[in-house]
Amino acid sequence: MTSFRSLSLTLLTTIGLAASPIAYGQSLSLEKTGDPADVELDNRTEAFSIDLSQFFEVPGVEENIVLINTDLGTIPVELLPEAAPNTVANFYTYVDENAYDKGFFHRSVKDFIIQAGGFYFDDEDTFYSIETRDPIELEYNLPNTRGTIAMARTNEPDSATSGWFINTVDNTEDLGESNGGGYAVFARVIGSGLEVVDALAELPVYNMSYYWGSAFQNFPSEEVLNSISDLGVEEFVSIPSITRASILPDPDSEFSFVSISSVVSSDPDIAGISDSSLVGSNLVLGLGLGETGSTDITVTVQDTNENEIQLAFTITLVESFVTPDIAEKTVAQGASDYDIAVDSNTTWLAASQESWITLSETSFDGPATLTVSVQENSLDTPRVGVILIDGAPHYVYQEGDYDAWLSNYFTAEQISGMSPSPALADSDRDGLSNQLEHALSTDPSKATSKIETYISLESGQPQIVFAPYAKGLEFTLYSSSDLKRWAPVSLGEGAAFEDSVPSIAFPLPEGDHPFFQFELSGRLLTAIGD
Repeated sequence: MTSFRSLSLTLLTTIGLAASPIAYGQSLSLEKTGDPADVELDNRTEAFSIDLSQFFEVPGVEENIVLINTDLGTIPVELLPEAAPNTVANFYTYVDENAYDKGFFHRSVKDFIIQAGGFYFDDEDTFYSIETRDPIELEYNLPNTRGTIAMARTNEPDSATSGWFINTVDNTEDLGESNGGGYAVFARVIGSGLEVVDALAELPVYNMSYYWGSAFQNFPSEEVLNSISDLGVEEFVSIPSITRASILPDPDSEFSFVSISSVVSSDPDIAGISDSSLVGSNLVLGLGLGETGSTDITVTVQDTNENEIQLAFTITLVESFVTPDIAEKTVAQGASDYDIAVDSNTTWLAASQESWITLSETSFDGPATLTVSVQENSLDTPRVGVILIDGAPHYVYQEGDYDAWLSNYFTAEQISGMSPSPALADSDRDGLSNQLEHALSTDPSKATSKIETYISLESGQPQIVFAPYAKGLEFTLYSSSDLKRWAPVSLGEGAAFEDSVPSIAFPLPEGDHPFFQFELSGRLLTAIGD
């Protein structure tokens, strides 16, 4: 290894002749293909995501990208493995070993080439020649047009190792096959990288061969020097790194030719931007639950040479709703199916709490027709089931086997004589028809068999015990201290259904309330005291 200002080696890369021109090295750049569509969402949506890469492209470039990062700017490069597979593999080896990091351009010939890949600095600003691997076989298949990158070599065709150069002009004639078999083109500059190349090619050049050897006969400097003795490390055109990159933002790639430089939301309450909003080219925005209104999203995309495009779209949050067309349904004992029309602007879930009720859908996005299938009720008493549609209850009231129930209390001869019909007859003359007695699970043959409701203190707290079973029945509890003025009593959050018996346990209201009465399904059924 040789230190700065005392290097003496021969790495003179002879460059010389011909082939027909091919359009490599053109200045490709980022292009916009369209804006994302405006989005309307219900305000219970927690997040919105979109892959932004579908709205921009770099025409003709898809993969095998490396970034030559210089202190004059980034030179994005597309490698061409189809033209020179072994040469590309060789170049990747040096890149992956970080052999080119802290390198510099050591040769610039006006209207010809700029060259690097031969030397690097250590941490003390002493430079050395890059440790090379075995030379590779010449793969000359493409002409050295402007912007292409080729391997440097000696007069021996199969002598290329780590060195490479960028053609600043069309060198098809000079570096073609007639010049020792040609110079192997393996990559091309893309984007606005040629602007960096051209700026570098215009730098002043000094003959440093006396100090460092023949490879430095045309050494570029970032500053105009009064004397070549003034040339220091700060004037070198350095290459801090050469890195693999993806063409578009990719979560698996640390670098990309195209990046999303900023995302702005005009109303963060509607859609907020955070550090985790971008994963590669995928934009994920957290939305304001319960908020309504619109926000304009502006995305700035740029390539490594700061060519920019902007994408813009609007997200609107609207009030969500899920509305079944019926809140409850009474079905016959032998019922099968009926439909519920669900009007909705959001995704909803439906679930039956009873095994005897089956739903055609359990989840849906938007309006739908929900078919409810009800099994035959083999019990002699009514039953009630609950369907939850997005959390709201829909009740299914199913009649029991009325004939079986009626025959438990009456003979066939008694039933046949009931007027005006067995269902409407008030057999025990207590003001409740047989049908109502059936619904309330009371005895239609005994006038004293009203709703058996009372308050029990056996469980340690007040408990309303009654028939029929509580679920599905609508009732109101009233209290009074003088049997003249009655006020409704809220059972409150402390109330709880007891599944083992038809009852509700609840805390007693404060104050002097010795009397209670119930109103069940709009009808006063009983009054009880303490």
